[in-house]
Amino acid sequence: MATFSERLKQRRKEKGLTHQQMAEELKINRVTYTNWENGKREPELVKVTEIAGILNCTVDYLLGTADINVLDYTKENLLKMSVDELQGYQEELIKNLEVIKRTAIEKFQMSEQEFNACLYFGVRECIRQNRQSDIEAEGR
Repeated sequence: MATFSERLKQRRKEKGLTHQQMAEELKINRVTYTNWENGKREPELVKVTEIAGILNCTVDYLLGTADINVLDYTKENLLKMSVDELQGYQEELIKNLEVIKRTAIEKFQMSEQEFNACLYFGVRECIRQNRQSDIEAEGR
């Protein structure tokens, strides 16, 4: 599995950004950013979440705990996948949720019930937004 510094460099290059541009976005100096990308230092979690937002990836993908960046997939991509590809995607999503759940319980002292409630409302909101997008698309 890839390391944080490898994923950081890969995603930055995919986005066509320079070290200086990343540093400016993160409000840090270029040397600090370069040290992160070279694996000499690691950013605080707050900066990791900022980086994930800039590079349009999940934190778990950026940290190397997930092999698939779920933000790279669109509804159209998923509809074109084979059954085997969808099964692999589903397994990766489940693995990601397990990491998120473990983190929520261990690091943020959430109960399993609290986590499940957050998950339920998050999924419900995603479904609502997708339905709204479908309705808007049909209206065009």
